[in-house]
Amino acid sequence: MVYKKRIKLFIALLLFWFALSGSLDARQILSGIFASLFTIILYEWLLSHAKIKPLPPMPKVKWFKLFKIMVVSILKSAWHHIFQIISGNEDIIFVQLELEVEHPYATMIIANIITLTPGAVSVEVDKKLLKILCYAPQTDAEHQEIYKLIDNLQSVFRR
Repeated sequence: MVYKKRIKLFIALLLFWFALSGSLDARQILSGIFASLFTIILYEWLLSHAKIKPLPPMPKVKWFKLFKIMVVSILKSAWHHIFQIISGNEDIIFVQLELEVEHPYATMIIANIITLTPGAVSVEVDKKLLKILCYAPQTDAEHQEIYKLIDNLQSVFRR
């Protein structure tokens, strides 16, 4: 990894560490520096041993599109999840989907975004197969929402 990129990644990780910890004292600064350095070293080691090239950088427009899809899906899912709880629906199902994207990082990003949405958890990822644990849909429209979300997320990574 290029030296400048390492520094940018280190600063981003350190700032993220401070935001997560919620405090800024000597212990947090030292542990944040250690955690950031460890993350960068582990990342580079995994890339070199797994022989996986990182995703090519996406244009900023695509990152905004991904962020928009993520925020909208989280809000929609939260709203839907509230009604599932209020209605007493505790039926949980597994949904298994085959992804079109082939890059492992794109698959990981999609699985993590699914896990961020309330009421759904990515349980298993096997190459292009994604297994999701979620509340059972009450209508066909609710059933199609998960497929629409996956398709929207994949559209960001299509070239």
